[in-house]
Amino acid sequence: MKQYRAVIIVPCYNEAERLPVQVFSVYAAAHPDICFCFVDDGSTDATQAILVHLCAAGSNLRWMALPHNQGKAAAVRAGMQACSADAEFLGFWDADLSTPLAEIGRFLAVFEKRPEKKMVIGARWAHIGVNIRRRAFRHGVGRVIATLIDGYLKLSIYDTQCGAKIFRSDTARVLFDEPFVSRWLFDVELFRRLISREGLAAVDRTVVELPLDVWIDVPGSKLTCLSVFRIIYEMIRIRFHYKVQ
Repeated sequence: MKQYRAVIIVPCYNEAERLPVQVFSVYAAAHPDICFCFVDDGSTDATQAILVHLCAAGSNLRWMALPHNQGKAAAVRAGMQACSADAEFLGFWDADLSTPLAEIGRFLAVFEKRPEKKMVIGARWAHIGVNIRRRAFRHGVGRVIATLIDGYLKLSIYDTQCGAKIFRSDTARVLFDEPFVSRWLFDVELFRRLISREGLAAVDRTVVELPLDVWIDVPGSKLTCLSVFRIIYEMIRIRFHYKVQ
């Protein structure tokens, strides 16, 4: 199997209307050292057919399918495990490209400049000089989640839930080794696993939160009012699971 600089996992569930096929194709052609692995999470629309056509266009475009819908956590984990030996860096990216692919280069540059870092996460921080556009509802829910997570993890992380993260491959293999308790808040579990293995101070030593230059909320998000209750429930499950381990 070819060794890439980075493999980016792209979880897909019913993304037929939102997947920017041409953008992925053009970027992959221009960056042969970056591979994209699309994971179809039991879609019921035309997502799989679109992925088959897309991945036929380049050797650094591949896809795999889960037999039924299992949630983002399982989809990302399946891709990570399938590609764990194929690159120096492993990451995951939202299929709608709310975080543009151009940001991948900025993430990888952090690892080059700071070899002690194991994980780079995107942060959707709106400030002067950047283009961060989020719906008021999504931003509000995000801040509620961030407050709950900060109280649980005791970390000063602004945005644990951004769908753009890249890891050194050896770190990814450890963090994605076991199934996640949560279907959607697995980002929180990633930090909890890192803390369990290396201590609270390890986050400051090994993680970089990179403010994004561009993040644009793409219509069609699966986040709804009911998501707030689901998120609270999953937070409780995560807290109980890792407390009793």
